[in-house]
Amino acid sequence: MHAVEHPLASDSGPAEPRPLAALLALLRALDRAGVAHCHFKSNQHLSAALAGDTDLDLLVARSAARVAQAVLAEHGMKRFDAGLSTGYPAVEDWLGFDDDTGRLIHLHVHYALPVGELHLKSYALPLAGSVLEARVRDAETGVAMSAPGHELLLLLLRYALKARGRDRLAARGAFGGGALREDQW
Repeated sequence: MHAVEHPLASDSGPAEPRPLAALLALLRALDRAGVAHCHFKSNQHLSAALAGDTDLDLLVARSAARVAQAVLAEHGMKRFDAGLSTGYPAVEDWLGFDDDTGRLIHLHVHYALPVGELHLKSYALPLAGSVLEARVRDAETGVAMSAPGHELLLLLLRYALKARGRDRLAARGAFGGGALREDQW
């Protein structure tokens, strides 16, 4: 894996949020246990996810699921059942706590890449192995994340599947706002 610097990072502007020590320790423990994993969605927001400001989407090799679950439990994480109406196939919610800051840690652990309509994720992309094989390390934190090419591909596929017919007919594409910012990043 290679280290990748943030393309829009600059010396001016507000300071990046500090990563939670408990979360970094957990991710390093997954590395030590040989669990192939990476943050794979919206890497632009990796700093916020590591600081506990948002959830962290973690892709984990399906073959390492049991080992990953054991590591998560050893680090005080608790599996949370989101319920039938909000859960997705091959995705688990895990909650934990950072003792140093009192911040909540929320992980979405993906063993596959389900995509599609909100609350329905009816497609499973056959890319998880490729994403994990090509993962890179964030230069600042050492955290594994999807390579830029894979992140862009996943972003385009996610938004293509979310686009509604009326958006295409009205030439208003669904690729705006947050998606456009992610693409530019």
